Amino acid sequence: MAIEAIARIHNELPSNPPIEGFVLADVSIKKSLVIPEDDYGVEVLTSLELVDAQTPAWGTFSISSVGRESEEWMEHCTGRIKVALEGLDDSVEKTAVAPTTQRALDRRVWYEKFAEIGLGYGETFQPISHIRSDPPSNVAVATLNLRSTAGLIKGGESAYPLHPASLDGAIQLGLIACHAGRSEDATTAFVPVQLPRLYLSNNIDDLAGDKCTVVAHGEKRGIRGAHLDLQLLGPNGEVMLDAEGLRCISYSSAAKTTEDRTFSSPFTRLVWRPDIRTLRNGRAREMYPAPRDNVKKAPSWGITNKLAHFLVYSMYMMYGTLPEDDMPKPSGDVGHFFDWIKRKGQSDNSELMQEAREYAKQGLLLNKIGELVSEAPDVIEVQAAKLLHDSMADILFERRTGIDVVISEGLLTPLYKEGLLMTGIYPQLHNVLAGVAHSNTNLRVLEIGGGTGGATRIAMKAFNGPNGIKSYKDYTFTDVSAGFLSGARESMADLRDVNFSVFDIEVDPVEQGYVEKSYDLIIACQVLHATSNMKRTLTNCRRLLKPGGQLVLVETTENFIVPGVVVGTFTDYWSGIPDGRVDAPFQSLASWDRTLKEAGFQGLDVVLDDFPEPHNTTSVILSTVPPEEFPVSGEGTVQVLHSGSEAPALLQHLAQERASSESRVVALFDDGHLLLNASEEDFSRFQQLARQSSSLVAITSSGVAKGLNPDAAVIPGLLRVLQNENPGAQYMSVDIAADNFTIEAAEDQQHFAKCIADYESELNGATPSPPLDDLEGNPKDRELSWQDGYFSVSRHVPDTGFHSQHGLDSRKFKPDTMHGIVVPRSKSSCLFEEYTPSTSIHM
Repeated sequence: MAIEAIARIHNELPSNPPIEGFVLADVSIKKSLVIPEDDYGVEVLTSLELVDAQTPAWGTFSISSVGRESEEWMEHCTGRIKVALEGLDDSVEKTAVAPTTQRALDRRVWYEKFAEIGLGYGETFQPISHIRSDPPSNVAVATLNLRSTAGLIKGGESAYPLHPASLDGAIQLGLIACHAGRSEDATTAFVPVQLPRLYLSNNIDDLAGDKCTVVAHGEKRGIRGAHLDLQLLGPNGEVMLDAEGLRCISYSSAAKTTEDRTFSSPFTRLVWRPDIRTLRNGRAREMYPAPRDNVKKAPSWGITNKLAHFLVYSMYMMYGTLPEDDMPKPSGDVGHFFDWIKRKGQSDNSELMQEAREYAKQGLLLNKIGELVSEAPDVIEVQAAKLLHDSMADILFERRTGIDVVISEGLLTPLYKEGLLMTGIYPQLHNVLAGVAHSNTNLRVLEIGGGTGGATRIAMKAFNGPNGIKSYKDYTFTDVSAGFLSGARESMADLRDVNFSVFDIEVDPVEQGYVEKSYDLIIACQVLHATSNMKRTLTNCRRLLKPGGQLVLVETTENFIVPGVVVGTFTDYWSGIPDGRVDAPFQSLASWDRTLKEAGFQGLDVVLDDFPEPHNTTSVILSTVPPEEFPVSGEGTVQVLHSGSEAPALLQHLAQERASSESRVVALFDDGHLLLNASEEDFSRFQQLARQSSSLVAITSSGVAKGLNPDAAVIPGLLRVLQNENPGAQYMSVDIAADNFTIEAAEDQQHFAKCIADYESELNGATPSPPLDDLEGNPKDRELSWQDGYFSVSRHVPDTGFHSQHGLDSRKFKPDTMHGIVVPRSKSSCLFEEYTPSTSIHM
């Protein structure tokens, strides 16, 4: 930027001798400048001050940008610059370094190492090849591709004395030299922060053509520093770039603070939470109603919806009823938006649109619009919608874009950060993701269309505990645009096991290098609707998920007119038109259920809303890939046993579930038969049962999770021992928080029995070694709790406050000194009775 500025000034002089090159000095890089590839970009200011523009004197420059959120200017870089003129500037020394090297290096290995330490260079920014190193002198030499971006940008790129990708390649070689060519020594990423001096030729195209030689010397200094010397040499040894003392610092040290906190407290607490894999939608909606803050905002959302109808009809009257010759004829997305306005104005007979028509006939519509705006002046959507309405002539006649209009009043960032439409659903997204993370603590996660990272931040709060312990194996952040990835990589530098990759969900994932059935969870927040074929999009999602894997969507499903008014002029809003989504890119819940099932999902498993009805607009949708069906050996038998004199009503539902193994046993232990003081005969019966059963489900009715009767905990403890000693069989314990196994509703009884069979089927399909995990280390839940109509699973989570609450010093804590205490109870003589749907027989 500074080079372009001083070159323009020089070329405008009356007498302007040819520029041989440029010299920069005292360059200070203060903060990285992230350039997003989207509609609104970033506003940058380059300032250059020259004492005397008539001579090749030094000028002082600075480069700044305005922050989207703060709207404050931020200075990124400062320094001095001057032009070097042919035959007139003898102050520039251009002595070439002799590129003597010895050892050849593997280019692929080094770019993989760069990606591993956080420098994920795409293909365009991998311009060096034929790398050689001289380890004793910390010098490296390589061939540099000066045209790595050729043909990528439609219409061609701007002119550069040296393309940024080429300069980046030289710095990459400097980092290789810094580590003496040994990739195993590279454990941290370095970024440039200061440059004492740089000379850059203005004739690189004439001197080198497509390729040149780059020579780099590097050395580490101090704990976090590295210094690089770089040269680009032409075919005859001409110096085309000479950088001295480029100082770099490590930026990865901050990322280690999270790891240092891991297991900082040795205490854990056993926490029971709903198993979202079996949670029915009705129960989920009872547990997670519309967030309280959203309930308070709901009236404002109703005003916004009414205002949107009035604005649409106002725009239709102003522009959609003009004579054909005077009517605007916008193209692209704005053309689709105007077609929508005309359709709504002509054929929408909803109550609100009819009201707008009546006010228009009376000449009161604009007055009513002003009244609605005054009723909700702080709602960002209200401000943006009114602004776009008032600027619609410029938009429809394509003098300005909708994005330009919103940015001009500083509303774009607040719209995405504070708007009801965008952020009202975030609390519900957190609830769903926290539930998924609790059910599976070793998730492989793929986020589609991460964009500015709003949903990513919600996910990371759900997946990371206060002790730095995470509930995901790896998290891959993707976007169709590479422009978002650099900003995301910087903002998430402190997170572990986060990958960044370009991904287009409308293209075959395998063709893009992704592996089928490799993820446990896919997150897509307000992104899948912006595709042209929903079935193909969802099919691609399903292909990437493992059996039993889950898809979490955030999508607007109601009140389509509000987003149409607010963002209907933005790029890609109308992508769904080829798929039949003509009036909005969104789908109703019924349509989502249908398309999910067509693509191979189970449909709508859980749906949570942002606002209470009738103001609900956006939903979190959880859908699951059907789990793998494990083969059943023979017909199988089911033995349902109970220890009391009267068979509970639940037993009939348990007995009717299909057997999943040759000898499946379901045994109900009432409070009088918990094996604490079992007689020799009773214990012998239990031993025989455990030996002969290929699958044993032990059910108690003691409310252990609620702390009602801790005696029942002996049953899962005993089954853990059996599982370790006999990994070929499968054991599972279930506790019901009710008296005498009472589950009132028949629907709940059926759901309970079906889920027990599903849990057991998963266990019987698990790899027997190791007994508690599958090959990827995912735990198989063998201890369950049923309460309030849903299953819960337990996890040990760090309890950072335990030692401070009880005055304990965690440094002196010794786990082997903690002992449990159990209180025996008296037992009756009969351990089990066998139940069949027709009779009950004493064993």
